[in-house]
Amino acid sequence: ISKFQNGVSLIETAVALGIFAFVAMATANILVAAKNAQFKAAAIQSVVDNVRFGLETITKELRTGTGFQIVPCNLQSGTQINFRDQFNNAIGYAFYAPTPGAGGIYKINDWTVDPNCVNGTSVTAPEVIIDSFAIRLNGTATAGLDGQPRITLSFKAKATDPKLQQYTRLNLQPTVTQRVRDINQ
Repeated sequence: ISKFQNGVSLIETAVALGIFAFVAMATANILVAAKNAQFKAAAIQSVVDNVRFGLETITKELRTGTGFQIVPCNLQSGTQINFRDQFNNAIGYAFYAPTPGAGGIYKINDWTVDPNCVNGTSVTAPEVIIDSFAIRLNGTATAGLDGQPRITLSFKAKATDPKLQQYTRLNLQPTVTQRVRDINQ
């Protein structure tokens, strides 16, 4: 009798199929995890890009503005800043949430007509939700200060990912200093 048989037994085939199935399932799980990570990275990039664009727009106008005033938007204190831009236009930026979980930052043109930010233009994209927005203004009082306002914007943003049913969150707190002294404050 020969030491080696021709072919494989049923047990050897079952073991080989079991190992193959385990490796295939592990590989599929790795691919699904990589796909989910890619969706999350895209959501993070969306939040960062949209918030960066909105923030650059806001800070550019704040740096060249004058006559800053913090006013309530829809009865929420510290959520709207009104000022005059470099061309003396009355503009403002405000946090407005028409429904819970659907907040955004809005630009208000001619704030003397629209002090409650109802008719503002959204600065943030629809998939980016601003959860909270607060504005702090320092350096405007004439008593012992230099007349150069500093504006701190604090906000929490998130982007939705409908495929994963997850949120990607981002918290920022930039401070903007006016370029020229506002000696009329």
